[in-house]
Amino acid sequence: IPPGLTHNYFRFREYDHSSMMDYSPCDYAFLVDRTNYTFRRSDLLRDTLRTSPVWLDWAIRGAGGADSASLSCAQANETKKYACLSNQSYCVDATNGPGYNCNCSEGYEGNAYLVDGCTSKTDALLNYNDLIFFTGLLVS
Repeated sequence: IPPGLTHNYFRFREYDHSSMMDYSPCDYAFLVDRTNYTFRRSDLLRDTLRTSPVWLDWAIRGAGGADSASLSCAQANETKKYACLSNQSYCVDATNGPGYNCNCSEGYEGNAYLVDGCTSKTDALLNYNDLIFFTGLLVS
């Protein structure tokens, strides 16, 4: 992804597909690593067995309007629109352009953009202090 690239648009125009593609009335667009993809005519047939990696680099950014500047972590933390909502999350300034990202703190996992979205990794482990062990012999 080129440094500073913040938007990617695909624009489709309406046209008659009937003389070109009788198998599908749909248009397709996708992002793919150019070093890992070579176009084949069979791609137009939607081969669901063929895959290719896709790299996404995203950040919380303004919508592009005059009043929607992209903020750094420090700036965003002072606003009502701060996106890192989980108490167990932290903010990281974007490395490839304006904006920021949210991550769960160490020892936590989940969705840092939701209230209580980051949960402890150890909560899923069994706590042996809470278990009761029964021993004995079952006689039938």
